[in-house]
Amino acid sequence: GRDSMGTTLVSVLVSPGGYFVANVGDSRAYLVRSGEIKCLTRDHSYVQELINEGRLAREAAQLDPRRNVISRYLGGGKNAILDFFYGSVQQGDIFLLTSDGVTMHLDDKDLLAQVAVTPDPLVLVDTIIERAIEEGGEDNATVVAVRMEELDSHQGKARTLLRRTVKDR
Repeated sequence: GRDSMGTTLVSVLVSPGGYFVANVGDSRAYLVRSGEIKCLTRDHSYVQELINEGRLAREAAQLDPRRNVISRYLGGGKNAILDFFYGSVQQGDIFLLTSDGVTMHLDDKDLLAQVAVTPDPLVLVDTIIERAIEEGGEDNATVVAVRMEELDSHQGKARTLLRRTVKDR
């Protein structure tokens, strides 16, 4: 069959009334609050489905050759179904949006460690991407960081590292 092209999407809308996250694919949204990190989204990937069904251990999934196979994505016709998440916002909250080029190499603890050292989103996005590269990043990597300064204002920054890969056919 013909290869179908698609992309992942993760977005966050933040207001004093709360946050609203939408995602499809394996890009993620995280919330860092009071020294803890929580992944707000669930990957729409083949290996995540195996984990959900108890057929694959989370540790084994990191090494599974199928880890880049996504089950839902934009451009996937009926598979382009988004998930939505929402919650309250507190002063000091930090939202991180990341592509799999980051989370393939950095786990939740790594991301939390970077936030602890560099809570300023203007610097944080660069340090996370640099860490992903150090860990062997070979995929496109995108990070968006937003920190709630006060409930009616926030500071944010985004950075994408694009890598063109040429595969032998």
